Amino acid sequence: MREYISYRDGFNMFEWSAKKLFEVQLQGVEGQTVTIDNQENIRVIIQENTNPLNELKEDRKILIPSEVSVCRGSVVNWKGEKWIIINDVSPTDDNGVYIKAKIQKSMCEIKWLDKYNKLHIYSVLDTNQTLYSLGINDNKLPTVDGMLKLTLPDDKNTKQIQRGQRFIYKNRFIYEVTFIDLSMNGLINLTLKEVELSPNDNKELGIADYYNRPQWSVKIKENNISIARNNSLQLHAMVIKDGIVVDEEIEWLSSNPSIAIIDNQGNLNALANGNVTIYAKLKGNNDYFDSIECVISDSPSSNSYIIIEGDDSIEWGMSKKFKSVKYVNGIQYPASFIFTIDYNDNPMTLCDLQIIDETSCKIVANADQLEGEVKLLVVNSENTQEYSTKTIQIKGFW
Repeated sequence: MREYISYRDGFNMFEWSAKKLFEVQLQGVEGQTVTIDNQENIRVIIQENTNPLNELKEDRKILIPSEVSVCRGSVVNWKGEKWIIINDVSPTDDNGVYIKAKIQKSMCEIKWLDKYNKLHIYSVLDTNQTLYSLGINDNKLPTVDGMLKLTLPDDKNTKQIQRGQRFIYKNRFIYEVTFIDLSMNGLINLTLKEVELSPNDNKELGIADYYNRPQWSVKIKENNISIARNNSLQLHAMVIKDGIVVDEEIEWLSSNPSIAIIDNQGNLNALANGNVTIYAKLKGNNDYFDSIECVISDSPSSNSYIIIEGDDSIEWGMSKKFKSVKYVNGIQYPASFIFTIDYNDNPMTLCDLQIIDETSCKIVANADQLEGEVKLLVVNSENTQEYSTKTIQIKGFW
């Protein structure tokens, strides 16, 4: 008897019994298999609507094992439909065996492209509750006070939604965000007003401002390089948005760190002989990048080139500065240059070239609404075999 009491010391028979009973229920006919956020094959118990006459919200109660990570705003995928947890959750039974939560069925989703053109698709709750009871008449969506109320999970993507952002709802209606309520932990509440369809909207895809996407690119200033083993080199890159260099973070990567390594400031260290590809990409985004080849050897070949720094376009009446830099094996060397313009059969009144100094010039676009392309030619004044060109578009503001 003493040994039995010692074995039982600290053991909660009620908690053990409750846990066993819940596990049996989960594996029985009451249990359902769902996906919660990114957690697959979770067994839960979903209770029927306590008020079968209330079909507006499609509410259900769900019992989830306490070891599963959930919160208000978690999305439950059950039988091919999306449900959102709408209450604050914590172990709610006396023994901490399961979590009791309330889920509401999502009747629609919204789509948008973020600033880097990445597509996001989110299930939402229509908190107006009028759509399902009143239906759609005369191509109008019933709303409260003419405003649409949507609720969606709060995460790093939805936090980027801004006032003035536009969405296509139900593939038919265009709405603009007028107010964002972040007071409810785990959920974001949007208030939207109906606006007119824009030529930039794609109703077929259900994405507003689809045709007004910014154009991004990353450009490494150096060309393919050769470098001696155990040497180092500073590389440079820039992020371009709609033809203009912008201040965005860049990540550098080496295809083979055993041959060469590079830090996020572009400092390259050659460790061993061989070939390696160096990448520069927009931080946190793998869609926009540039790359160069790097050859590392004990006796690297000489690779000399000229880089022209500056924008690819100039608007009417505006001017842009262009700077030229000479590199040998990726290392910047002092040099002076001769600047000329090839007008490509365009009138010479298209733009004017002004020399600033031996490495820089300025191009002034015409104010007479003449459009066209010119080519800036830069030649090394000490070696005319070394030159570079840059195509520049003279255009309007729209």
